[in-house]
Amino acid sequence: MPETQIATGPIDRGLGTKLGNGRTCGLLVVDLQSGFDPPAALVAAIAAEATQYAAVAMTRFHNLPDSLYRSVLGYDRDGGDLALSVPGSIILDKTGYGLTARHIELLRMFDCDEWHLCGVETDACVLACAFSLWDAGLPPRIRGDLCSSPRFHAEAIRIAERQFGSGNSSSCDGDV
Repeated sequence: MPETQIATGPIDRGLGTKLGNGRTCGLLVVDLQSGFDPPAALVAAIAAEATQYAAVAMTRFHNLPDSLYRSVLGYDRDGGDLALSVPGSIILDKTGYGLTARHIELLRMFDCDEWHLCGVETDACVLACAFSLWDAGLPPRIRGDLCSSPRFHAEAIRIAERQFGSGNSSSCDGDV
């Protein structure tokens, strides 16, 4: 599995370090990979939104040969290549649903007050990453408008609202 990488391109996103009310928000793009067949409209919407964030991190799932995904769930697919390239983003390779302690350490380097999450499998990987952030003391907000899940998207959003606060709303200005 590749090491965590920084995508090529400028890290300064042209927004400075703070948004609107002085709070810094990062965007965590979860498992937006070609092997998961993300809808083209979702990829385009995330690409457009990513330019509005002070920091962008992207997870990339690897389904290892001896994983529980294969042995218990019978899920043999791998995530494949990222479906989106965001200049200046950090790429976090993972082999499970959520984030590792090393991922959290890397996200803390951005000094964001809050992380907004988007991507595929709202009810699994997106929600797991939100719990990882929460447990590390980093407030998450799931951007339901920028997520996709074949079966339990609405249910995952309801869980997020219950677990992370009513409306799971942002403390940054607007929806960014």
